[in-house]
Amino acid sequence: MASEDEFATRFCEISYTDSIPVIAYIFDRFSNYAVAPGERVTIYDPQKNQMRSNHNVEHFLPQKPEAGATVDSATQQALDNIGNLLVISFRANSSLGNLSPREKIQKLKGPLQKNVQNLHYVREFIEKYGEKAESWNETAIMDRARDMAKEAYEKIWRFA
Repeated sequence: MASEDEFATRFCEISYTDSIPVIAYIFDRFSNYAVAPGERVTIYDPQKNQMRSNHNVEHFLPQKPEAGATVDSATQQALDNIGNLLVISFRANSSLGNLSPREKIQKLKGPLQKNVQNLHYVREFIEKYGEKAESWNETAIMDRARDMAKEAYEKIWRFA
């Protein structure tokens, strides 16, 4: 079994370009951690080794920011990192488009709130990182990835 440091290092390297099913599986575990069986939301289908068709991977800082938005090269390199990703309903994803992180938080707290109400990790993300949306960059992305790795190691898979 990997040490916590090794686990965190490898977890923080997970990227959108690696494997959508792996990302779906991870977010399925985060979504359903400590949730009663009747309240679980299935994001990952192990029988098909894929993400359920009603969910999509959302880049919090979009891959193609709106016109006029600038992204430094370090942040550009981190866009596909797990720390910049959320799995949400395909309807919510399409509504968010290429909006800035600040605008996405506003929509997720407002008109899209019902679309994410059953995804507690999205609500926790909004609460924990919503105020950082204005300055979402490579540092914030990697901080979130490390936070996720710690939670995954200690709680989700209980390696600690």
